[in-house]
Order: sequence, then structure tokens, then C-alpha cells
Amino acid sequence: MRHISRPSIPTILQNEGEIETKKLIKLYNQGIRKFSFDRNIYGNDKIREILKKVQFDKCCYCEKKVEMPDVEHFRPKSHYYWLVYDWKNLLLACETCNRMFKNDKFPISDEKNQAKSHNDDIKNENPLLINPYEENPEEFIEFKGTAIFAKNGNQKGKTTISDIGLNRPTLDSRKIDLYKLCKTIYQLSQNADAERKKDLENLLEEYSQKDKEYSLMIRCAIKDGFKY
Repeated sequence: MRHISRPSIPTILQNEGEIETKKLIKLYNQGIRKFSFDRNIYGNDKIREILKKVQFDKCCYCEKKVEMPDVEHFRPKSHYYWLVYDWKNLLLACETCNRMFKNDKFPISDEKNQAKSHNDDIKNENPLLINPYEENPEEFIEFKGTAIFAKNGNQKGKTTISDIGLNRPTLDSRKIDLYKLCKTIYQLSQNADAERKKDLENLLEEYSQKDKEYSLMIRCAIKDGFKY
């Protein structure tokens, strides 16, 4: 998981999304609590296109490259009806992270501060899941080899890893293969002449860039000298 910069809001959310949000709020004010949502708005191809570009075609959580990711609501639409079309609440995630693990989970540190409706301020919440668009995940999680840990045992890191399944053993065989490849490159660089060493170090640096799969894992491994 790496920090992601969110681009400007798509027109469809400013127009159709805002209209639908007002309708939902009106229904709530009328006492209705069961809502239907328009996937053609929040799951619009333009929105997918924008998010895929800024996420480098990766799941926002596990960093796996995904051809057809889900449009994920950070705050789940089953509860936060007024944020279904909110640009700040939309991400792209792989089917496994989104459907099998996170699903409708949204733990916060103190449940009494959870927003119950559009009348409440979500700023009073303290989410225990990392939002890669709002926070730098590197402050909360780190890798030791291919294993992921909460940095200094922090609760947000622990909850994110657990609830999104970032420690699942079946995540991807490419993850292990990539680590082995980069470790080999690193080991070769240690005994290479100055020019060759620089080339190998530059190659490793490429693998740690945000557009690459599992880039945080490689970034941590470089810092640790691939000691795991």
C-alpha cells in the first residue's frame, strides 16, 4: 500500500452524483432507511479510468495489478449513504481485498463517534483502516521480507492488515517471485564494481517506484538490505 494523490473530481459526480446524494438525504429525512444506489454513476467508466491511472492499475490496498478492479467505498455505502457518490470516498480495489475481506467493515477507535447520518460530522471519527488517499501508509505498515507488519505495533496498522487480509498467504505468487528477484539483484550489487553496482541499484530503485506491484515491500527490503 502506497500513498495516492487524488485528482480533481469527475464531472459526473459533480452533476449526477450530487443530484442523487440530495435525493438520498431527502429520503432519509422522510424516514426511509433502505436505499438503492446507481452503480452507473459511482462505477462510471470515466471514474474507473481516472482511478486506474493514479493507482497505476493496482489495488489500492494490496498493490496487486488488477485488470478489472472493484470501485470500493472506503466508508461502506451500506451505512454511509450520503457518501456513495463522494469522490473522496471512492477507490479501486481487487475483488479479494474488497469483497472477501474488507466488505462492509469500517472499524473506528470509538464507536460512539461514528456518524449515523448526513447530519453528523465524519471528522469526529477516527478510522482504524488506512486510507491511502488521505494518509501515508508507510507510517503504519512495513514489510520484513514478504511478511507485512504494523509499524511499532500500532493499532491502525494491525486492523488494516487483519481486516483487509494483507497477510493472506495466497495473496500472489508474483509477490514472492519479485522479492526473490530483487534480493538476487541486491546480492549481485554487493560484489559488483562501481559502475555495475550503480546500474543494479538503479534497477532496484525502479522496482520500488509507486507504479510497480508490491512497491512498498521492495522499498522496505532495500532499506533493510534484504536481510529477511
